[in-house]
Amino acid sequence: LEFVNASRSKGLGGIIESVVLLDYGKTNNAVDIYFWGRQFAATADNAAFDPSKQDYEHQRGSVNLGTFKDTNTRSTATATGVGLLYQCEDTTLYAQLCVRGTTAYTATDDLTVIVGVVMA
Repeated sequence: LEFVNASRSKGLGGIIESVVLLDYGKTNNAVDIYFWGRQFAATADNAAFDPSKQDYEHQRGSVNLGTFKDTNTRSTATATGVGLLYQCEDTTLYAQLCVRGTTAYTATDDLTVIVGVVMA
């Protein structure tokens, strides 16, 4: 995932204040979202999450999204008050989702991530 313009200019960053996960498939699987301030080698779909040591050293932190609020056909998980500092090598914040458990997603757009930031 790429969150373009998460920084006002190269080398700056901010604070991640909230993360919202929209689950259009209502699978309600716990998800960890890992953040990087630079590009990294993303783990392939359905593979074990195992970033390289070099990439891992540049990770900015992670947020767990595991409690869902349901509607009839969709669900939402929200983390507020996250307070995770980040710095971007360019102006983009990068991320990877790590879904816990067996998934039943039926389309590549079953999940949407919204990240609320306060820029430095």
